[in-house]
Amino acid sequence: MEAVNMKLYLENRCIMEENERLREKASVLRRENQILLSQLQHTCRFNSEKTSPGGGRADEYPAIPRPRCRRQRGRSDDP
Repeated sequence: MEAVNMKLYLENRCIMEENERLREKASVLRRENQILLSQLQHTCRFNSEKTSPGGGRADEYPAIPRPRCRRQRGRSDDP
């Protein structure tokens, strides 16, 4: 009985350690995702300013496709 308990204890400990590693990895990925989302939103704002009237030439970067941006709340001037 004691051997079974020890085996289960060690297995449980391994699972808990793996869980902690996965939590840390998820935290790093979440931060990276937030950074990338922030960069994408910045790019969307920059591109919309570039192509808006008076904001620059729309044909400056014809080979680079612009990312599709979600509409910001309260803005009805988007097509």
